[in-house]
Amino acid sequence: MGARVLRIWLIAMVSLAALLSSVHAQDQAAVPMSRANPARTGEMPGPGPSSEPVVKWQYDTGAIIYSSPAVVDGVVYVG
Repeated sequence: MGARVLRIWLIAMVSLAALLSSVHAQDQAAVPMSRANPARTGEMPGPGPSSEPVVKWQYDTGAIIYSSPAVVDGVVYVG
């Protein structure tokens, strides 16, 4: 009985590791939160821009914004 429990435990751990790896890969693909990660460090995975950034549009809010914008699926959200 001990070997069976060990086998089930090993299968569960391998499955959990595969699931967490998949979730981590998805997290690196899109960053739908302020300051890039739950720790709010602002660090982004992967390489940075390869050319000088260009302003494509801007908007005058008429007031001070105290939060960072978040971009999700091409939409900018400002709180």
